[in-house]
Amino acid sequence: MHPEFLIDANCLMTPNNDYYRPDFRLSQQFWEHLQQLVMNGGIGVISQVAHEVAVGSGSGDCLDEWLLSIQSKIIEPGSDSSIVAKFGEVMNYVATPNLFSQRAQQSWMRDGVADPWLVATATVYGSKIITFEKYVAQTPNQPAGGAKIPNVARHFGVECISLFDFMAKEGNF
Repeated sequence: MHPEFLIDANCLMTPNNDYYRPDFRLSQQFWEHLQQLVMNGGIGVISQVAHEVAVGSGSGDCLDEWLLSIQSKIIEPGSDSSIVAKFGEVMNYVATPNLFSQRAQQSWMRDGVADPWLVATATVYGSKIITFEKYVAQTPNQPAGGAKIPNVARHFGVECISLFDFMAKEGNF
């Protein structure tokens, strides 16, 4: 069974840096509950997101320790041929002429970028994506300056939800 939700790197890094820093006792409940949701299969963390978090957070911090605690549950999208095929579709969509700027297209094509893998995995799994990114309305015949996860996900029928809306829905935070 696939997780109902997949989490974006920004929903791990931003709380770690700004809201629920692990050195605050108050934050321990947040990280423990999130860990439990991952371990129980309700939230999935793909390897590309884990890599972005590890690179973005620096080594030896509490977020690295948290990632180690869920390592056995990290999803490897590249080992699933249906996700790899969907990844190709996502990349082709992002490369559609006049849809996104060339800079936006290139940002999704860099090695180590989790966003296309996140959308591809969510599409194949039927999961929702937890992200702080917001949908940006696009002007017809004018390439968007950035390719946001909710914009690309919407094209593939994937719902996105903010971390705080997820927390309110989950109710145990």
